Amino acid sequence: MKLYSRPLSPASQKVRLVLTEKKLDWERQDVDLPNKENLEAWYLEMNSLGMLPTLIDNGHAFNESSVICEYLEDLHPDPSLRPVDLILRAKMRWWMGVVDDRLHYSAGAVVWPVMMRPALLEMSAEEREALLSRIPDRARQVRHRRWVEHGVDNPDFKQAVLVYRDTVQEMERMLSEHKWLAGNSFSLADCSLLPYFQAIKQMGWSGLYTSHSRVLDWFDRGQARSSYQAQITEQIPLPLLEKFQAVGAEFNQLLMETVTSAA
Repeated sequence: MKLYSRPLSPASQKVRLVLTEKKLDWERQDVDLPNKENLEAWYLEMNSLGMLPTLIDNGHAFNESSVICEYLEDLHPDPSLRPVDLILRAKMRWWMGVVDDRLHYSAGAVVWPVMMRPALLEMSAEEREALLSRIPDRARQVRHRRWVEHGVDNPDFKQAVLVYRDTVQEMERMLSEHKWLAGNSFSLADCSLLPYFQAIKQMGWSGLYTSHSRVLDWFDRGQARSSYQAQITEQIPLPLLEKFQAVGAEFNQLLMETVTSAA
């Protein structure tokens, strides 16, 4: 079993959490995103959209992180990360859908214009267009062009901040009913959401959730798990974390103003 991954990719992180929680034997190969290794022919052969992660198992390539997580749960059901109760299982899948349909896109929309855009602006227009045109997903091409052109002034940025706000509010309500997102046991739902809180924490944007005590407690407990320590906390070099937080500090006020102005 081999996972093509990236240390700071939230979608990769959630699969690594599942692999580690289940204590499986697996091999990892990191894909060099800054140098667009994910757009090389060898990788596109496994994942036609050039997205991370990709899992190879018994000669089969699996794309889409939620699909991979469910596959691993089906293949290795012990220890279980899926509730037995059908209502809680439905809640688990609902939260996984929140990530797939809203939060994954929103994390990119708030972080990408801040962290990735500067490097693209240093390129010539021709170099930049040549790079963007290699992205197989046309919708992603359009988004990235928009984010390069407008930075945090693009409408996706504000909408993404509000998605985070709304998600945190819904989590606060749901966590009043049980310890974890889909019951009193840690599940695929928690594996799915934790990396997207890491994405904003490492930018210094924890103000998006710290006023919600249940969410803060949930995140603290998630970070304390050995799987989180091994696959997320220990994967972030201190100099890189300091860079993220320095850049993120420039935009923290804008984020919080966006939240309060739309309240």
